[in-house]
Amino acid sequence: MMMGASPMSIGADTHDYRPVSRLAVTALGLGICSAAALLHPLCWALPLAAGAVSVAALADVRRNGRAGGLAALAGLALAAGFGGQAVGHAGVRRLLAERRACAATSVWLDAVREERRADAAAMMGGNAGADAAATGAVLEAIRGCGPTAAVVAMQGSPDGADSDAWVVTLRLRPCGDAGEREVEVRLGVETLPARGAERWRVTDVAVVR
Repeated sequence: MMMGASPMSIGADTHDYRPVSRLAVTALGLGICSAAALLHPLCWALPLAAGAVSVAALADVRRNGRAGGLAALAGLALAAGFGGQAVGHAGVRRLLAERRACAATSVWLDAVREERRADAAAMMGGNAGADAAATGAVLEAIRGCGPTAAVVAMQGSPDGADSDAWVVTLRLRPCGDAGEREVEVRLGVETLPARGAERWRVTDVAVVR
């Protein structure tokens, strides 16, 4: 004879059941999607959203006695991990790009000051290559500082939102009657598909003062 569950056991099972917090499920999903932040800065909002939803989910679990605490914690951990990695990688990429931009500027500047016109011209493009008269005047101003002028400061920064465009500002001293010459060099970088190497070009140059 089949024996059914007693009303007492059914009541106990029903009493032990706790609904899963929807916020916790959402937090876990957003935490997993936060991996996209490693691909592009536009996705950095995902770890922030995942962290905020995870905190709200933990509060929901504690306040309403819902299940899903582990899912909320996992979402929070994923958000913190992927978000931290994304910011760290972006900082390293920016530092490396700045060093390469400054190195390319130094190579170009040496070619200009040493009268290696062909080498300097090979590194120029954009406005620097198209407007020969304006560029020539700037190059003469740089050469006018003489061979004893030293680069006393050089700093690079992204040129707007384009990650492949940089501005390098350098100061030459001593530079004749001016005492110091400040030059602004704009560069662009392109990746050569055949070799996977980068090629930096001076796209514009101007004497600031």
